[in-house]
Parts: sequence; structure tokens; C-alpha cells
Amino acid sequence: MVRSNLSIKINEVCFDCFHLLQDAFYICMGFLSRKNGLVIDMTIIVDDAGSGDLLFGVVIGAYREETGEFKYDLISVKFFQKIFVEKKYLQESSLITSKLISALKPRPDEEIQVEISPILQSCDPRGGSDR
Repeated sequence: MVRSNLSIKINEVCFDCFHLLQDAFYICMGFLSRKNGLVIDMTIIVDDAGSGDLLFGVVIGAYREETGEFKYDLISVKFFQKIFVEKKYLQESSLITSKLISALKPRPDEEIQVEISPILQSCDPRGGSDR
């Protein structure tokens, strides 16, 4: 048993070290690319999860694969209850999407992909307002 617990701890440490090295690599790449005028194409992907089962709300996440950056927030269940008919959840999804994208500080030329879904249908990736 001790051996397996030790191997689990070693794996956790290695995993953490890997992510630290990965983060350092991307930070250096960003610094070097700006310093040398190189451009690294980056893409932010926005998607939602949980709209099929509204026990806890809907999660909206924004992910930049090239750097591993991930931000998320939650549309509360209250937006899907009495005010569901008014579709207040669409306004809330736009606000959250805008906030998440801003938190990732996209470059003006960076591609932003918003997955097509009923929850994200009204999101404008650059402004967060309704289309």
C-alpha cells in the first residue's frame, strides 16, 4: 500500500511540475514573440455545459488551448425559473461571456469561437451584447 500511495504522490508532483513548465514555456513564448515581432496564432473557445439538467445552473467556460488558460462562471438557476419566459438567461450569458473573454485579454487579431447553443445564441464575442 505504501508503494502505491507513494507512486500516486509522485505522479501528482510530476503532473504539477509539468503544468508549471508548460505555463513557463508559454509565458516565455509570449515574451519572445512580442520581443522578436513573431506572431503565435491563438484562439479562445467559449462553450456552455449544464443546460440539459438545471439542478445547479449552467457553466460557461472560455479556454485558450495554446496557453492552457481557462476561465468559467455560472448562470444561476434563478435565470431559468420564473423569469425563464423573459429569457433573462440570454442576457446573463452575454454578460458572463464578455467578462470571461475580457479576463483572458485577447489580442485584437485573436480568433474567438463561440460554440453554437441555445444558451450562447445571443453572445457577441467581441462585445458581449445581443446580436
